[in-house]
Amino acid sequence: MTETVRVREAFIEYKRAQTVPCQVIGTSVDVAAFLRDKIGYRVTEHFVVIALDSRNRPTAWTIAGIGGAMACAVTVADILRFPILAGSPALIVAHNHPSGDPTPSATDIDLTKRIKDGAKILGLQLLDHVIATDTAHSSFRDRGLLK
Repeated sequence: MTETVRVREAFIEYKRAQTVPCQVIGTSVDVAAFLRDKIGYRVTEHFVVIALDSRNRPTAWTIAGIGGAMACAVTVADILRFPILAGSPALIVAHNHPSGDPTPSATDIDLTKRIKDGAKILGLQLLDHVIATDTAHSSFRDRGLLK
């Protein structure tokens, strides 16, 4: 006896919803300024993914996750899906720390390692992970945590 199984069609469409300036992101200061411009000084953590072209110009960005005052749960798949759909060879991730302390947590360090490893497998380059507050920022690249 043959069993009938219904299968739904999956369809993913990428559409740029917001234009971004074509300025080059060259330093962590640029990333922090970009993050502050896009999400402001929120009281909850927001995790942002910035897709870059081959000249490190942002082509698109998205908020991959919104958390509470102390954490934001995102997965590596949530993060890497965006630059793939955007057709970008590189990405920068960033998030805010509402506490005012930009020091990376153990969770931040572990997530960054997993993003870097996943990006490498997919042929993407993770250029930096920046944590910003309203007055300061911390860069994984600047700290030597991302080579």
